[in-house]
Amino acid sequence: MDTVSKTARWTAAARAHENEREDRLFEDPWARSLAGTEGLRLEERFSAIAGGNPYLPIRTRVYDDLLNGLIADGADQIVLLGAGLDTRSLRLGWRPGVTIYEVERPELLQAKDEVLAEYGARPTCNRRFVGADLNGEWTSALMEAGYESIRRSVWVAEGLLFYLPGESARDLLSEASAIAAPGSRLMADLIGEAALSDPQMRPYHSALRSEGAPWVHAEDRPEEMLAACCWRLDRTLRPGDEGAHFGRWPYPRVDPDSPGAPWSYVMVGSRAT
Repeated sequence: MDTVSKTARWTAAARAHENEREDRLFEDPWARSLAGTEGLRLEERFSAIAGGNPYLPIRTRVYDDLLNGLIADGADQIVLLGAGLDTRSLRLGWRPGVTIYEVERPELLQAKDEVLAEYGARPTCNRRFVGADLNGEWTSALMEAGYESIRRSVWVAEGLLFYLPGESARDLLSEASAIAAPGSRLMADLIGEAALSDPQMRPYHSALRSEGAPWVHAEDRPEEMLAACCWRLDRTLRPGDEGAHFGRWPYPRVDPDSPGAPWSYVMVGSRAT
């Protein structure tokens, strides 16, 4: 199983566990089947190392809320970069006029579709699979699927950029900005540089490497990174912030200016004109 499939199944397993809580932050009845035994194994392993995993369900809900807000304001063209086993086209009740482009390797999209077909699951919006490797030529496949570069769009890179070398991550965001109309929006999450070097994180990083999915990219100055890719950083959301807590973040809020403090964050940006 390649790295992309592993991380996608791990994330699905985290959604499955959240779905089974009485105080769940969202519903995803397909997540357990999408995760499979491998995803559940990964979730159990990494939760044991970290003493739980509150971040993944919080991150999912943060993206849900951001996307729902943009769609309520009229956004109707969504691009998921590295869509993995995402189920937002089914579970968030988006209107038929919304088109969501799921850019991912064909074999993973096919595996997801087979599971969803067993449930008879149908998206509420217009879902279009874009089978492409983000390491190669993917923009032409997106355009062929119907994406309109002259219209505003919303770009999502959830749980992706820290698995990519810095240059590859910047190339990806630059390729997106090149076909995004002015006023388009971006959401992506990253980690601060201390998250790669903190001694307390060593067991976690060792486990990531053993699974073939190491974190390799961190940024302490996301505004500079996005500016280099023709995006403008509007704000960041860190676990524990208002709108990224939900009564479920058990740790003190981390100030990104604190020296040596490991932190993660969701970037919310706009296409620079």
